[in-house]
Amino acid sequence: MNTVLLIENEQGELLSAAIMNAKGFSKSRENGYLWTTDLSTGRLLPLGNETVPFVTLSEETSCVGKRFYRAVISTEFVNRLSTICQKEAAEERSETEKKTGENTLNIEDFAPNSPENSDLYAEEHFPARFLKSLAQVIHKRHTDMPEGSYTTHLFQKGESKIRKKVGEEAVELVLASTPQDVIYEAADLIYHMMVMLENNGLSLGDVLRELKGRE
Repeated sequence: MNTVLLIENEQGELLSAAIMNAKGFSKSRENGYLWTTDLSTGRLLPLGNETVPFVTLSEETSCVGKRFYRAVISTEFVNRLSTICQKEAAEERSETEKKTGENTLNIEDFAPNSPENSDLYAEEHFPARFLKSLAQVIHKRHTDMPEGSYTTHLFQKGESKIRKKVGEEAVELVLASTPQDVIYEAADLIYHMMVMLENNGLSLGDVLRELKGRE
């Protein structure tokens, strides 16, 4: 059974999160570096396709009885990994900038002054109408696959890339330290989550109906 792996530094700060199962836990303990579950294939792979050694790896239980794993990695390795990640992030930003001229959230599609959006910004209807409009834009990007679109870029890269982005945005939201950072990272997470839903033939309505059923 898959569960969450929390990855921390030696100061107890959360660095990232991944998915691990009992087999991955055992294999990690045997090999001395982290093996996690690739959600797109279900296979066990080294974390980030890299050899990530850990100081400690433990199985723990949360205050509500949920099992999870916790890994602590050394400060020395964190510093080295940070340098690598910064380089990879810079390369990815460069690649994305070459392929897209639009913002991540395609904000030009939601300009409040455009005639077709005149009623979208009425406060009492804003959340539902905006999310519906955003879902329609994402669906249209998926259908038309226009060049120069970040959303097109995600669909072209496929499910594995989309899931990776959702995971990254979820961790960044967990790590957000100010109210404005929480808003910014939550917006990115919602957008990438909706792209993932679209890529799987699902909608935000399916998620809301699930939530409704839990009342």
